[in-house]
Amino acid sequence: YNYTERRLYKEALKRLEDWEWQIPEDKLTSEYSIMRARVLFRLGRKKAAEHELADFVAANSSKDCPSPSNHLPEALYALAVVRADRGDADGARSLLERLLREHPDAEETLKKARKLIERLGG
Repeated sequence: YNYTERRLYKEALKRLEDWEWQIPEDKLTSEYSIMRARVLFRLGRKKAAEHELADFVAANSSKDCPSPSNHLPEALYALAVVRADRGDADGARSLLERLLREHPDAEETLKKARKLIERLGG
């Protein structure tokens, strides 16, 4: 079921929490944090969405991380969107520039990032 397309955000959050409970190691390697952040954002819990994404990015950017998630580019983009939404254009732009620099093969995400940079006036 695609709960977010049907705008069933509370149900989506419940399913994500079930997922986290059943397979906690997925939180830092799968798209779990990105999905959870999107639901939180749509529920108006934007600070919680930002924390979810910032934690994912930090964990996957750590020098101690043996194998960063292949979802890191999308998380950087999503975090930039949240920061742009709260008026932090410089913070958003910095994340987008990092995305462009560090993940040149993430083509679809880079397209979205370039559009957001244009909207931010960069």
